Amino acid sequence: MRLSLILSVIVVTGCLVACNAAADSAQTKISVMRSEGPIRSLNAGEDDGDASYGRFLRAHKENDVSSSEERVIVLTEMLNKANVKQAAKAILKDPSIEAAVCKEWNAKGFKTNKISLWLSTRKKDKYLQIYNGYGHYLYQLMKKAQEKLS
Repeated sequence: MRLSLILSVIVVTGCLVACNAAADSAQTKISVMRSEGPIRSLNAGEDDGDASYGRFLRAHKENDVSSSEERVIVLTEMLNKANVKQAAKAILKDPSIEAAVCKEWNAKGFKTNKISLWLSTRKKDKYLQIYNGYGHYLYQLMKKAQEKLS
């Protein structure tokens, strides 16, 4: 009986110690404002133009990106990674399609560091040749653009 009590006290104490219960100083400086009108959220979907009578609650946003937008970005990132890996495997089977794939990746705005990350070129050398080929393709495009400007 005492052992279970001691263990539960240790677990609760550990949880309390591990949690960050202290708020940042910027978060603690929230002013209190009285309102005669109703309290509405900014994301309530009501935009009547005159909201001066009520108090607005803050919508939770992190780094100017709402959580739903963040989920879309993560999903898009996963799909892009899968498509790049699939295209890289196709290039390994048929190297003649490399130029077309590089053109497509450039059209989608993929940078070399993203391609390296998605193909895990730092861990495996399997796709290193494809990564280097894409870097060379981008270099050639940049070189042609500079020649046009000269």
